[in-house]
Amino acid sequence: MSDGWFEGLPYPLLDMRPQGFLGRNFAYLFWQSLEVSGNLNGWTDDDALHMLAIRGHDQSGDLILGERAYQRHLDGRRDWESRLIAANRVALAYHRYGAQHDLSARRPHHPGGRPFRP
Repeated sequence: MSDGWFEGLPYPLLDMRPQGFLGRNFAYLFWQSLEVSGNLNGWTDDDALHMLAIRGHDQSGDLILGERAYQRHLDGRRDWESRLIAANRVALAYHRYGAQHDLSARRPHHPGGRPFRP
C-alpha cells in the first residue's frame, strides 16, 4: 500500500476471494456462468470482484458487493427454516449431496500445480 492505495484488492476483499479446496470446487462449479477461468489460480482481481458481485452473498466477512449478491443474501434469509435438515436426516442429506456433486470425479490439485497425493 502506498499513499493509501492498494496495489491489488484491499485485504478485506482479498480475504473474501475463493481459495483452497473449496475455492477450487467453487470455480469448477461456477466458472461458466461467471464467464471466468475454470482455474482459480488464473483469476484476476477483476474476476474475483465480478464473482463477489454476482455470487458473493455468503463469503467470509461482513461485506456484500453488488446488487445481485445482495439480492441472493436477502433471498437466502427468507424462509430459511424450511430448508433446515432434521438431525435424523443429516446422513441422508450428505449422501444425496455427494451424489449430486461428485467431488471424487475431480482430483484435487496442489495450489503449486503438483498433484495431491492423499
